[in-house]
Amino acid sequence: MRLLETHQNPPKPDYDRIYINAFARCALELENNPDDRDSLKRSIYYLVKYLNCIPKAANYNELQSQNVFIQTVNYMIGKLSPAEFMTIFPITKTYGGERYEMKDYFYTMEKIKEHGLNKPIGDEEAVTSFLWDYVNIEVRLFMVRYMEIISRFSEFHTGKSTLERFIENEGLDLPIYRQYEDENGNSYLVDGNGRSVPVVKKFPDYIKLLH
Repeated sequence: MRLLETHQNPPKPDYDRIYINAFARCALELENNPDDRDSLKRSIYYLVKYLNCIPKAANYNELQSQNVFIQTVNYMIGKLSPAEFMTIFPITKTYGGERYEMKDYFYTMEKIKEHGLNKPIGDEEAVTSFLWDYVNIEVRLFMVRYMEIISRFSEFHTGKSTLERFIENEGLDLPIYRQYEDENGNSYLVDGNGRSVPVVKKFPDYIKLLH
């Protein structure tokens, strides 16, 4: 009797633990030598990578912890110059931004030159503005997480997300929906008047159901 070989896929690396441990080591190096620019840059790199791979906060305590990491990253980035930051996360070489009305390599370089290539990026407001104009996928994911945390804090304290507050403050007549999930894992949307609508997941065209 011939036995069939079975091959199991190797376990997926625990990236969040890898990145946070690497950050801890760099942070210790930085504590022992505050002027070590290489340790500072590595700390930023690993903490951004960590925040980009962890799941959304499940509760308020986790949200606070993630916010502490966000503020730590922003503080460290502010100490760097754009020239130093570019060695951590190079600007993505995408072009044609003017034609398609989107940010590209040239747009980012123009903003950097306006600020000063070797001038420290500055306080949190300056860091946020700098990162918004920076074309790099890791930076973009970090900014998405940053805004998601701000919006979640707004929901906890006011019951409304930042987008909902913006729509309300601007007096825009736009419907607002919140997505929920029942005990069976089915998703549904609820509008501002309490009406619910099921979320129907459309199969891709290349998938055909068999009857």
